[in-house]
Amino acid sequence: MHRGQGGYWRERQRHASPGWTDDEKAEEAKLRGRRLELAEAIGTHDFWFTLAEADRPKVRSALKHIDDPQDGA
Repeated sequence: MHRGQGGYWRERQRHASPGWTDDEKAEEAKLRGRRLELAEAIGTHDFWFTLAEADRPKVRSALKHIDDPQDGA
């Protein structure tokens, strides 16, 4: 196998990003933390225990796709 100059399969189209600023890193960490909090709140909500255990995966999957475009809409 042959790699081009710089060790890449093909030449790069753009120069590398300078990276995230400290503010961007902090915001990203904050958003990841919030996403984790929300996922935990949804996943452990009392609602799930009102469903038969066998139905929970199907209902969770439907929830994940609730905003998908509907056919004919």
